Amino acid sequence: MAGIKNHFEENLAALGRYHSALAERLKNTAPSRCFEVRESRSRKPVPVHRSGVTTVHINSPYDPEKEAERFAAGIDPSPSYLLLGLEAGYAEISLLKPDTELVVVVDYDIGFLRFLLEYFDYRQLLLDPRLRFVVEGSPGVAAMALQGEYLPQFHGDLVAVPWRPRERMNEGFFTELRLLLPKVLQDSAIDVSTQKKFGRRWMRNIVANSLPASRNMVSSSSTLHGLSFNRVHVTAAGPSLEKALPALAALQEEECLVATDTSLPFLVSAGLEPDFVVSVDCQHHSYHHFLAGIPGKSILVLDLASPPGLFRFKNPVIPVAGGHPFSRYVDSHFFRFMQIDTSGGNVTHAAVSFADRLGAGSIVLHGADLCYPEGKLYARGTYLYSHFSACAGRTAGLETQTARMLLGRRDIERHISEAGAIVYGTGLLESYRQKLADLAGNLRTRVTVGQGRELQPPDSLASVVRREPPAAGHEIRQLQSWADFCRKTLALLDNIELPAGPVQTVLASKDPATRELLYALMPLAAYYMETDKKQPGSGLLAAAISEARVLIRGSLSRHIDDGAVTDE
Repeated sequence: MAGIKNHFEENLAALGRYHSALAERLKNTAPSRCFEVRESRSRKPVPVHRSGVTTVHINSPYDPEKEAERFAAGIDPSPSYLLLGLEAGYAEISLLKPDTELVVVVDYDIGFLRFLLEYFDYRQLLLDPRLRFVVEGSPGVAAMALQGEYLPQFHGDLVAVPWRPRERMNEGFFTELRLLLPKVLQDSAIDVSTQKKFGRRWMRNIVANSLPASRNMVSSSSTLHGLSFNRVHVTAAGPSLEKALPALAALQEEECLVATDTSLPFLVSAGLEPDFVVSVDCQHHSYHHFLAGIPGKSILVLDLASPPGLFRFKNPVIPVAGGHPFSRYVDSHFFRFMQIDTSGGNVTHAAVSFADRLGAGSIVLHGADLCYPEGKLYARGTYLYSHFSACAGRTAGLETQTARMLLGRRDIERHISEAGAIVYGTGLLESYRQKLADLAGNLRTRVTVGQGRELQPPDSLASVVRREPPAAGHEIRQLQSWADFCRKTLALLDNIELPAGPVQTVLASKDPATRELLYALMPLAAYYMETDKKQPGSGLLAAAISEARVLIRGSLSRHIDDGAVTDE
C-alpha cells in the first residue's frame, strides 16, 4: 500500500493515557521488520507476517471487519474477554460492546505492537479505558500482569478467546499461558473472596486505628532508629517450631527474635521473649493470641487494619501500612508509616518482610511449614490446641477434633516427603509457600529455613516477577492533621457521582484524586457483593462510598482536632 501514514506519535500519545509504562517501553522499541501492511479486498489494511517465502495474514485478506464480527458472534457472551494475540484492532472493536467491562489483549512481541501502532490508527481503541494490553515475552510475567488488570468483583467472568492466526505463530507461549490462567483466576477468586469477607472490617479498623497509630509511630521511631542485627529469627506456628526450641533458646545478644502472633503463646510457654511480635489479621480472634501474656520487652508490630484493641496494650507499638489500598491512601495523605509486604495472605509473610526492613544480615525461619507434616496442624501450645482442649469431651478428644479438621477439608492433598514422611497440604497453603519464596527471592536479605537451607524462589508463576525491594529506611512524617484528612476525604466522597456503565469507564471519567480514592475503597465495595450478587460494579462502589462517609464522619466527630483524644 503506497503512501501509508505513520500513526505512531498519535497512537503513542493516546496509549500513554492508560498505559504510561508501556508507552515508555515502546519509545525505545524498534518495530518488527517481519511484518508489512497489505490492502484487503474490502480496501481495509491488514498486517501480514513474512518468513522466507511464507506469508501469514493476521487478519482476513478479504474483509477483516466481517471476520471480526463473525469472531465475536461465535463467542459465548461474557462481561470480560482475554484476547490471546495482537491483531489490527478489528477484533477488539467487535468485542468492546456497550456493556463490555474489560478486554485484555495478551501478546509476546512488543516489536509487533510497535509495528501496529505505526501503520494502524488505534486511537479510538486506545482511548477506551476498557481495553488493556499485556505484552511480555514470558508467559509467567504476562500471567502476573494479567492478575493486576483483572478485578473479578467488577469485571465479572473472564473468557479467553484466541486469535488463531497469531496464536499459531507462537503456540508454545500461548499454550503455557493457557496453563497458567486457571492459577491466575483461582488467585483472583481467593482475593475477592477475602475482600468479600473482610472488606468492611478492614475499613472500620483502618479508620479507627490511623490517628492513634500515628502517635505510636512517632513514639516508636526513636526505638527503630539505629537498630542493627546480625541475624533475625522469625517464628511461625507450624509443627517444626517445637524442634527449633533449643536453637531459639540459645540465641545471642546480637540476634533478634521476631514472632508471629500465632507463635507467641508457644514462645511464652517456653520462657522466650521475642523482640517483636507481628500481627496483621483484622479478625478479633487475633486478639486471643495475646491472652497468654506478652513479655514486657516485646514490641508489637501491628497493621493499620488490626483490631483496635491491640493498640491499647501497654507494650510499645510499631504501626505498619500493609497492602490494603486504604492503608496506602492514609499513608499517602495523612501520615507516612513503615510499609511492609502483606500480599502473601498470612502473618509469616508479613513478618519476613518486617525482618528485612530491620536491615538484618540474614533471616532464619522456624516453624514456617505451610503444610501439615504427618497430619499435625500446628505446634503444641498455639491457639488451636487451647481451643480444642477446651472443647474436648469423652467422644471428641483432642486427636479426634484435629483429625476432623484436617481430613474434613475437601481440598486436602496427601503426599510423601523426601524424608519418607506423610505430609498433608492444600492449594491455599501451597500458594502461601510460593508467595513466601517469591518474597525471599526479592529481598536484600538472605532467607534460610531451619538448618540453613536457603529459601529458593520456585520456578512457578509466583516467582517470575522481580520487584524492586523497598528502601531499608523509612520516613516518619505527618502530612496533615487527622481532622483535615477526614474533611478533605469527605469532600471528595460527597462530590462523587457514579453513572451507570462499565466500571473502567466510570473510573476513567473521574479526576486523579477521585479515582485514587475509589481504588482505595474497592475492597469495601467487594464486601457488598455478598448482600447483592447482581449489583453492578458502580452500585458496589456507591455502597462503599456511603459506608466510608459514615465511618470517616464518625471519626471526625470524635476528633474535632488532633488535640481532642478519646478512646477509639
